[in-house]
Amino acid sequence: EKEFEEAKFYFQKFIELYPAHPQADRAYYFKAMSDYKMVDLVSRDQTPTQEALEGFKQLINRFPESQFLKDAKKKQKKCELKLAESVLKIGKFYYRTGAYQSAINRLKGLMAEHPQQKILEEAIFLIAESYYHEQNFNKALVSYKKLLKKYPKSQFKLQAIKRLRGL
Repeated sequence: EKEFEEAKFYFQKFIELYPAHPQADRAYYFKAMSDYKMVDLVSRDQTPTQEALEGFKQLINRFPESQFLKDAKKKQKKCELKLAESVLKIGKFYYRTGAYQSAINRLKGLMAEHPQQKILEEAIFLIAESYYHEQNFNKALVSYKKLLKKYPKSQFKLQAIKRLRGL
C-alpha cells in the first residue's frame, strides 16, 4: 500500500509541475491506477475507490484522445460498481439487523447516486421488505409494484407477488 501512495504522490507532483507535458495523460492514468490498485487492499473504506474514480474521470475529461481512454472508462465503471456494491452491502446489513429506516435511507441513496447499476433490483426489493416490516404497507405496495414493473424477470418476483397478495 505504501508503494502505491508514494507513486501517487510522484504522479501528482508531475501533473502539478508539468500540466501541459505531452505525457501528462500518462501521469493522470498511473495516478488513478495507484488508487485503483489499493481498492482491493481495503475492504470497508471506499476512499481509494472514490479517488480512483475521480482520477479516471479527470483523465477522460482532460484527455479525450488519450491512449489510456478505453481502459480508464472500463476502470471507471468498475469503480462505480464497487461503490454501489458497498452501499448495497451496508443497506443489507441495516436490513438484517432490523434497522429498517436506515436500510431504506441507504438503499434510496444508492438508487439516487447509482441509477444505472444492475444491483438496483435487490435494493428495490429490500426497500419494499423494509417498509413491509415497518408495517408501512402503502409504501411497501408501491415498492413491490415498482420492482415488478422495472424488473419483470426479477429473482425476487415470486417473493414480491406473494407479499402483494397479502397486502
